[in-house]
Amino acid sequence: MKVLWIGGWAIASSTIEAIVSKVLPKLNHLCIHPHEGYLESIDNYNPDILIGYSLGATLLLDTSFTSLEQYLIAPFLNIEGATQVNNTQLKYLLKWLKNDPIRAINDFYKRSQLCLPELKELPYPLHDLIWGIEALIKTKTITIDFSKQIFLGNRDPLINQNFFLKYGPNSVVCGDADHNLKGYLKLLPFQQYAVQ
Repeated sequence: MKVLWIGGWAIASSTIEAIVSKVLPKLNHLCIHPHEGYLESIDNYNPDILIGYSLGATLLLDTSFTSLEQYLIAPFLNIEGATQVNNTQLKYLLKWLKNDPIRAINDFYKRSQLCLPELKELPYPLHDLIWGIEALIKTKTITIDFSKQIFLGNRDPLINQNFFLKYGPNSVVCGDADHNLKGYLKLLPFQQYAVQ
């Protein structure tokens, strides 16, 4: 079974693939980083399952792939009440990213509790990193499909899970999960593919 992951902002695709392949080794995983051509990537890969994480989940909230099984993990919406981060903070991060991308990303890792090692080089091209923050700033204007299966962390420092529980009938709060992907993997509904 082919699973396509659209990863989180500033997280290398290889990092996500390593994490998910370790926990769910019986699935064929491919991860792409968030970028402007993500819809074409989905069409080209033709997955059986589509999973978005963080920014990747946000992109999928605004996209309709009705024939695909989809799961959204910790989507970040720049909508009042949905996040612990405001538009001014995103614009500051964008400015910092353009001037000193490594420091900006490492600060983001620390504040969002991602438990990732400090970067010494960019996880993917700078123009895609900039596009990602600009996409988050624009989420105030997207059409949101709240009918999708959404997984949220009870301790996520970026997301207000109560917002999603109010509007998303298929939203599930995952115990002690924060914004770190590892906290969600054993809760996804295909554990027959997991390490036993």
